[in-house]
Amino acid sequence: MFVIQEGNVQLYRKVNGTEVLLITLGRGDFFGEMSLLESLPRTATAKASSQTKVLVLGSGALLLRLRRDPTFSFEILQKMSSRVRFLNESINDLCSEGKIDEEALQNILNKDETITGNED
Repeated sequence: MFVIQEGNVQLYRKVNGTEVLLITLGRGDFFGEMSLLESLPRTATAKASSQTKVLVLGSGALLLRLRRDPTFSFEILQKMSSRVRFLNESINDLCSEGKIDEEALQNILNKDETITGNED
């Protein structure tokens, strides 16, 4: 996991062979946490867009910090919740603009159920 202390980092993801900018992060933001928390490969590419200084936390250091510092844990949860809220709003916008239909949305949601095992 990387915590940005100075500068900016842009996160990209390949979509149909094209690199798409997901977000630009700045001081105090973090990335790479999902890979550590889930022990899964990273799904995005990070590129510094200016002179950047980051704090690097390996999985052991992250878990230790989460256990010892409840404030840090809460800050990570808040940021991750904010990201999920943003994605939900983006999906709603795509649906209302007709860029994604109900069947495609259901396929996305069903894919998540098979990954997480949640079949409510």
